[in-house]
Amino acid sequence: MEKVSPRLKVVLVIGAVWILVSLAIFLILTGERTNVQWLGLVFLLLSETAVVVGLAVQDLAPPGTGPLFRMGSYVVLGLYLLLALPMAVVHAAGLAVSLNWLVPWELVAFALLVSLEIVFYVSSRGVSAVDAATAAKIAAPIELLGRLDSVLKLAKLSPGQTEKLKKLCEEVRFFDRKASASSDGVLVRKAAQLERMFSSAGGDSAADAETLLDEMLSLAQVRRREAGDSQRGGF
Repeated sequence: MEKVSPRLKVVLVIGAVWILVSLAIFLILTGERTNVQWLGLVFLLLSETAVVVGLAVQDLAPPGTGPLFRMGSYVVLGLYLLLALPMAVVHAAGLAVSLNWLVPWELVAFALLVSLEIVFYVSSRGVSAVDAATAAKIAAPIELLGRLDSVLKLAKLSPGQTEKLKKLCEEVRFFDRKASASSDGVLVRKAAQLERMFSSAGGDSAADAETLLDEMLSLAQVRRREAGDSQRGGF
């Protein structure tokens, strides 16, 4: 079972105090209470509870919701308080004697709260999914370049190998990182193989290294074409 976060504990404690204080003030300051006042109190406590729940949901929401949901929720909860709380207080205090406005107003305010919270939640999930997809696209080229730079700096290479490796690094630096390609994973695996080849005690033949570098250069060119094709329109 997951532990309750300190922030959530604070929100729940403050919310409980807020609700109890509101109830105490109502009981102390009102005398003979009408049905309108009782209903006003009900909506007052419901609006306060809705805000506490809305703040608590931010801690209980999945990590993928992102900051958009949190910031949007603050705005929505503030708007809901401005709409719902004054109307409930006016009726709970006995300053209004009719229910003509109270119930419809409070229901509309609550419906607006729920609807906007859902909109921000769904939008935030969509933004987070796009961010994750973008991060996944750029992860392979970054890892590939890191491995190639490591070989270039640490390994003992022949002049021909150095030239090919530098050319390969240049190809990778100019990859379109907004588009992913099926060859990305293959290139990363071959780069790891190249690292092992030059770091092994016995070492592999120069011909093997040359062959691997040639394959990687060819794959890098294929990758550029694949990325270019993926950016084209469908017409």
